[in-house]
Parts: sequence; structure tokens; C-alpha cells
Amino acid sequence: MQQITSAAKTSMKRLDKIRLTTVFWDKNRDIIFNTRQTKLISRLLETDDFEQGIARGKYKSFAHTTDIAAARDLKDLVDKHVLMPVGEGCSRKYKLNGVGE
Repeated sequence: MQQITSAAKTSMKRLDKIRLTTVFWDKNRDIIFNTRQTKLISRLLETDDFEQGIARGKYKSFAHTTDIAAARDLKDLVDKHVLMPVGEGCSRKYKLNGVGE
């Protein structure tokens, strides 16, 4: 019985991620993203990173880009209300806006 319960919980988690992803892309279908931004959003939706957020330095290494391009990409996503900044200074992270709430 425990195996069935565990399998059901795992399946529900997967379905929740699929639902979150579908709702997110449907809600933001008219927004134009560059390749790095799309890759970031997909990563945040596929992992649990959307709950903790992502720092600019982590995004920079993830996207294999410069610090300036990373800052510009993140600012653009904040301006488009896709990401929201949390924290200040070096501890600032960016979370998907309205996902998982």
C-alpha cells in the first residue's frame, strides 16, 4: 500500500509541474524572450529553483554569458513582470512571478 501511495504522490508532483509550466507559457505567450531567457525560464519551471530563485551569478554561469548580459536579461524579465527580485545587493535572487503561489 505504501508503494501505491508513494507512486501516486510522485505522479501528482509531476502533474503539478506540467500544470505550472502550461499555465506559465499560456499566460506569457505574447512575450518575446531571447534564447537565454527561455532556457532560464524552462530551468526554473522544470526544477525546484523557482521556489528559491536564482542569483545573477548563477544565471551568468548557467547561460554562459557576461555579467552585463545577465543583468540586462534579468532586468528585462523583471520589467516584463516574468521575474520578481527578492532581497537586496549580493543576496538578491529572482523568482518566477506568480508561479507556485
